[in-house]
Parts: sequence; structure tokens; C-alpha cells
Amino acid sequence: MGGEALRVTRLLLAGLLLAGAISLAGAPTTPSGACAFQEEEVEGNTLAEKVEYCGRCHREIHDEWKGSLHAKAWTDPIFQAAYAAEKARSPEAAASCVPCHAPAPLLDSGIGKLPRAREADLEVGVDCFACHVGSRGMSGPHGTKYHRSKGDERFLEPVLCYSCHGQSERDPVHDQRTGYEATSAASGSTCVTCHMESVERVLSQDEERTRRQVGRLKPRLSGRHDFPGVHSPKFLAKAADLSLSVEGSDLLVSVEAKTGHFLPGGGDGRLVVLAVEVLDPSGKGVLSKEERFDFGKRPLRPDRPESLRVPLPVAKGKARARLLHHLLAEPRYGAPKDADRVEAIAEKTLDFGS
Repeated sequence: MGGEALRVTRLLLAGLLLAGAISLAGAPTTPSGACAFQEEEVEGNTLAEKVEYCGRCHREIHDEWKGSLHAKAWTDPIFQAAYAAEKARSPEAAASCVPCHAPAPLLDSGIGKLPRAREADLEVGVDCFACHVGSRGMSGPHGTKYHRSKGDERFLEPVLCYSCHGQSERDPVHDQRTGYEATSAASGSTCVTCHMESVERVLSQDEERTRRQVGRLKPRLSGRHDFPGVHSPKFLAKAADLSLSVEGSDLLVSVEAKTGHFLPGGGDGRLVVLAVEVLDPSGKGVLSKEERFDFGKRPLRPDRPESLRVPLPVAKGKARARLLHHLLAEPRYGAPKDADRVEAIAEKTLDFGS
């Protein structure tokens, strides 16, 4: 190489090194322990597209979420009917529904605080970005190298759910916090214990991609993301136990709530009815009685069993007790009048007399 060519080459190398130094000096630094994951890394223009992109790897969790009421928080027909009626009555009151039915990321508004409302993509409901991805990164119960996400134990504690289900003064309709703190907070059970059943699995089903980026993943405990509640008959059947006995000439019916909060949970027209019937030996009904338990005035409490004593009109026969859950016994806020759905929580019978 000639002298002039060598001189030009050296100048070019110096320029490149200087440009690199300027680039590094101007690059933002990430504090130790901070989340570096950015929403821009996710493919898609709309929130719905970005959520679907997450579902390519996290297929099991995504499918569970798609079947949940969190995914339908905005599109649920009962909510939409109530929202439309409330909007016609008071647009301001209707707007107060949006923060929880279509929330912006909790990581930005603050875990445990009322979320901000999204301005677009409302139909996506309560999605993975609402709970896990904020403007400064990603968080979950366990940190991961793949997403460079931060582990946060609050994801396993009720405070995360309080964001929407624990705004006691502002929104008594969806308040499970009061019942939980009054009856179950000291038990060690949390919202996650019941509503996010632990299963052992590989969190990402995209094995090839996962191996290339972080090595082979091993199965670990993960919470299900279908969030079952009163819309699941199988889950509702765990909500309480019934027992029947005869004391002297009285029938004694005992109800023990098994929930971690008041039953029914939420005050939006839900109702629990204890229906008792006594039949004579021929099968004819000789007594019928009901006790009603509602969220606002007289809920069932997991720390205090309820008992109903009924004088028996016959010495021999059969007693039957059913505990029934009404989804909307008293439709409010514009909800359809035919929206009530009745499911049996528990049922017991007892033959009595000699």
C-alpha cells in the first residue's frame, strides 16, 4: 500500500472510531436491574396485533386468556348493554367504567392504583400489556433473561388485583378487597391461589426460537390465565358447602362459604339464595323457605358459617336444601332483564324420621 493510500485508510479508521465513541457516549444507559424490554420490540400496529404476537410463543397462556372474561371485559354483551344505558344517562359516569374494562398498563399508573383508560383498542379488554408491559419495560412474578424483565412479587399478591377489584370507596360494585381483608387476609391465601391455578409447564411453546436465544427452558410453575369465577359452574361449585341435620323437631341447615371474600362477590345484582324444601313420605311438598344473601346487606362470610333453623311440619320425610347463585337477580345499570343465570353452588338432601 502506498503512503497516500495508507494515510487515507488511517483517516477513515480514525473517523469510524470517533463516530463509534460519539455513538456510545450519546446512547442511553440502562440502570442496573431496570427493565430493557420495550413495546417497540413487539410486532404489530394495533394492540390486538401485538397481543397476538405475544401469543405466538405463549400459546397456552394466550389461549387461556382468550377464553377468559378479562379478554371479554369490553365486548361482553351484558357490560355493553349496561355501558350504553349508563352513557345515555351520564357520559361522565360511563367513562368511569373504561379504566378497568380497557386499562392502560398498570406498570405506568401504579400497581394497586386505578388504571388509566386506554384511548384505543378498547375491544381487547384486559390484556397482557395491561398487566405485564409498561413504558419502562416488562414485569412479572419472575424475571426472565429473554425479555430482560423484572421480577416483582406483587404479581402474586392481592395488591395487583386491587387495581380494579379493590377500589373500595370509588367502585363498591367490583369491590372484593373489603371482603378479603375482613375475612381471609391472614390465611395466606390470595387472589392468585384460587383464580390462577398453578400448573407446571414450559411458558414458551416456540421451542426452536427459545433454544436459540436463551437455551433450553425447563418446565416451571405458572398460573393459569383463564381467571375462573362465577361464570364457571365448575369453579362456582367450590364456593360453599352445605350440611343438613335434625335437632329435636327442627331441621338445621348450615352454610359455610369457601371463598376468600364475601359471597356473592360484587354488588352488581348478584345474589345467593338458600332454598329449603321439606317433603312428606309421599313426596308432597309441605314446607318451602328461602334465605337471601346479597353483597350489600348480608353476604356470606368465609369466617362465619350461617345457620338456618326450620321447624319440621312432619315427623318423617325428606329435606332438600339448595344454594343457588344468581348472576343478575336484580339487573342494574341498564343490564338486560333476561341476563340472569342461575347456577347451583351446592345441594344436599336428608331423609329424617323413623
